[in-house]
Amino acid sequence: MATKSSLIGASLRLFCICQTLLLTFIASANAEDFPALNGSIVLELNNRTTWVGPNRAQRDDLYLFAEANTALQLTESWLIRAIVTLEPLIDPYPYKNRAFEDEDVRWKDVFIQYDNGVAGFRGGRITADFGFAWYGAPGLEATTLAEDYAVWDRMGASGWYRLQSDTFGSTTVSASMYSLDTSLFSASWLNTRQQKTASRGGPSNTDSPTSFAVALYGTDIPKLPGLSWQLALLRQQVDFVTDSSGQRVYSVADEKGASANLQQRIAFDNGIDSTTVGEVVYLKDKGGIPGASGRYLIVGETLRYGRWRAQTALTTRWLDGASADSSRDRLFALTAGYDFTDRWSCDAVWRQAKVFGETADSVRVRLRYQLPF
Repeated sequence: MATKSSLIGASLRLFCICQTLLLTFIASANAEDFPALNGSIVLELNNRTTWVGPNRAQRDDLYLFAEANTALQLTESWLIRAIVTLEPLIDPYPYKNRAFEDEDVRWKDVFIQYDNGVAGFRGGRITADFGFAWYGAPGLEATTLAEDYAVWDRMGASGWYRLQSDTFGSTTVSASMYSLDTSLFSASWLNTRQQKTASRGGPSNTDSPTSFAVALYGTDIPKLPGLSWQLALLRQQVDFVTDSSGQRVYSVADEKGASANLQQRIAFDNGIDSTTVGEVVYLKDKGGIPGASGRYLIVGETLRYGRWRAQTALTTRWLDGASADSSRDRLFALTAGYDFTDRWSCDAVWRQAKVFGETADSVRVRLRYQLPF
């Protein structure tokens, strides 16, 4: 529970940051030279109703989501980017309604970047390239199971190099070296989510950036218009894990992973725009547990016509190995949305998830506003 002084302190910090960004923006808005500030602000009002278990117990969750994605462009090639979000950071209690509770501000990514159009690198609090569906599965509520293999909240560096070919189009080679972020950036501003510590162990929670991910990304293939693809590998060092009683377990193995995805976009003559996605992911020694594994299959489709869109996604997850968590889970989401303007939109989704034998249905409605600057 945040104290009154911590709430006041966090509010003052937020005010100072916003004031500084606003003054910088005003000063650079009409300037032709660098530095310049650009980015976007997203505001969302969400309501999710969930029915869980054989008795279909109902729970309502009304909450705000906001994201400020800002980049201070120092030169044509150099920038500093900070992404900050406001969202609920604690899952709601079972069978209890919630309205605007457990919301807090957290750092998502903070890094300095150089990109000359051919090669580049970034360093700081980063997200490594591995997989797609954990952030890009079509529609709302479709990413939950795929977030298992998201490589976010890491401190390290990544670099990339772009290749151009008349046959293969544009291919980007990227590599990241990192460890789990245990700095002050890992804590939320009001401490709803506490700072991560090295004492918890787990994948990439090491003293130095000894974990890595490598990826190939291809697009703009002349003979396959609309097709893009990614292949990626990762290895996350594990020194130890902690069991349910908080004791350290040193009989561990490094977590290994491989992912492959395809996306195909087709624009039909009747005005319908179609994007089909598919992804497979395999994790070996998942979570650092020898013999544990996770397999994921995600397929999805987005159809757009004018300002309307319909999206569907199906995720299947197989957890196997050396724990009681062996399970076959499934998540299906069906979303419909409409763009009122370039800034205002509304979406509604029905989702059914079967996780560890329990089935839950949910309906979520989202009103969204996006302001680029």
